[in-house]
Amino acid sequence: LFLDEINCVSETLTPMMLQFLQCKTFGNQALPEGWTIVAAGNPPEYNKSVRDFDVVTLDRVKRIDVEEDYGVWKEYARRKNLHGAILSYLDIKKDNFYRIENTADGLQFATARGWEDLSELLYAYEKLGIRADREVVGQYIQMPRIAKDFANYLEMFYKYQKTYHVESILDGTWQNITVLELREAPFDEKLSVMGLVLSRLSEEARNTRRQDALTDALHKSLTEFREKIADAPPLTVLDQLLWKRRTAMKQAKEAGQLDKESRDLKQREINALEDYRQRLDREAVAPEGAMDAVRGWFGQEVQRRKELAEATKTMFDNAFRFLETTFGDSQELVIFVTEITAGYDTSWFVEQFGCDAYFRHNRELLFDSARHRIREEIAAAKSAEQEENDE
Repeated sequence: LFLDEINCVSETLTPMMLQFLQCKTFGNQALPEGWTIVAAGNPPEYNKSVRDFDVVTLDRVKRIDVEEDYGVWKEYARRKNLHGAILSYLDIKKDNFYRIENTADGLQFATARGWEDLSELLYAYEKLGIRADREVVGQYIQMPRIAKDFANYLEMFYKYQKTYHVESILDGTWQNITVLELREAPFDEKLSVMGLVLSRLSEEARNTRRQDALTDALHKSLTEFREKIADAPPLTVLDQLLWKRRTAMKQAKEAGQLDKESRDLKQREINALEDYRQRLDREAVAPEGAMDAVRGWFGQEVQRRKELAEATKTMFDNAFRFLETTFGDSQELVIFVTEITAGYDTSWFVEQFGCDAYFRHNRELLFDSARHRIREEIAAAKSAEQEENDE
């Protein structure tokens, strides 16, 4: 049982809360067997309505102080597909990820929630062809210094997108001048360009993963369809499948069990089944030919998955070829391989469809890490041996 804002409880309810924390009972109502109470609250400096716990309360709980950690949040940000400009900026300026300061002008802050909300806005603005300026950024990152800094970086991010022709890099048609310019660029600029490339690779890998998930879901539905059409008309079976999936989606949605991606997948599956039903009806397909017809339409989804995977794999290969041409075996390649490994969609794609350049560089990275560790162990052993000899 999760209780939020636990330290905002009123003084009149404090005795009952103490009883609840210690005895797991609230009045005459007991918490079910096997349940655990978990509570959360903000520090007093962040919320004027909270108060410090006294020792009586603290003695009844296990206290865990949670601190911000950009590395941990970045994994979440990749999974949620936050805007590439935000991730590449925070990679360069990690200290700006989470800051809260009391100033003469009042409370100023930059938080994880602010960056995530700003990411949604940036995507929406890009669809509309609008650029987010400093004032708009400041509505989400409410620390003027950081808002100004990120707004300036965002301008450079879009500039790099055009200057270095990211799409040309990914389709393998870059010009030699692009290689020369990036090779001589400052390190922060190199990181930004790699962030642009990684962002596009993640986007295409995500599209492939979503199509892969759709084909898997449809395959299960059509397996069920094939088993049932022996005993019922095909249109009736599809109606039953649609009713079953709509009901399951509604129940899961009402229970709060669907995130945006899961909801989108279920809706796309329903849309595909609806399309199959309409086509069977419109084309007056005979019952004995229904399975073959549906199998053919499903084959189009499988072909789409294949085409997406092939196009994305070509982009991965071109990206590595460009970076190898530009940087050779350098720290930039190490960073690039590490980011692909850490990225949810990029790592999924490499695992499913492979990438020879990635595996080659990853093996080299692992070998270098092992060699470095062995050298450290040898050095430590020599140092210990020297100390024994000195004694």
